[in-house]
Amino acid sequence: YQRRVRGQKKPKADEKLALEALFNGLQTKLITNNRPPFTPPAGLAPKDLDGFWNGLEKAEHDYNSSLWDEFRRQKRIQHLLKQFTLKTEKLEQWAKSKQPFLTSTDYGDSVSAVRAKLKNHELFEGEFQAQTHRLNKLDEISNELKALGYKDVGNVDGRLAGLRGTWDTVNSKAIPENRSWKRNWRAVSYTHLRAHETKANL
Repeated sequence: YQRRVRGQKKPKADEKLALEALFNGLQTKLITNNRPPFTPPAGLAPKDLDGFWNGLEKAEHDYNSSLWDEFRRQKRIQHLLKQFTLKTEKLEQWAKSKQPFLTSTDYGDSVSAVRAKLKNHELFEGEFQAQTHRLNKLDEISNELKALGYKDVGNVDGRLAGLRGTWDTVNSKAIPENRSWKRNWRAVSYTHLRAHETKANL
């Protein structure tokens, strides 16, 4: 294909034009001399050559289109892989940064301290929901890579499965921690109330 486009197409096109001019000139001379027109062998008439040439042009066009389609596919795959890697690394870093928070046993020993801890956990829950939304976006990237026929999509799904496992671990730690903070809040609040009542009765 490349040999035809680069070295053969123009010479062959010139030959085709020359043959058409020769054929037309011959027919004109024959008619002028009251001779019957020349009939080329089957498959070699100008219209037959035009048909063959148009077939080559269409094949060239289809081939170019397939090359551009593949080029765009490869570019899209590269973009999706870059996005997947960046988003995955950010989510992994976020989950890792929350480990100290989720494993802490310091629930506070005063009303203000416990209130601050609960506020932090509310903020964490909001972050977790937002990050979970970003995690779900990775499924969309994986599905598009599959649709594009990316050959190593198994590696993508493997990393995504590992990240979802991390996510389940974070969520499983967050639920009991939230219950512990709320229990501690009730206990500290009750102690604070009793102390306030005792002071008021003195």
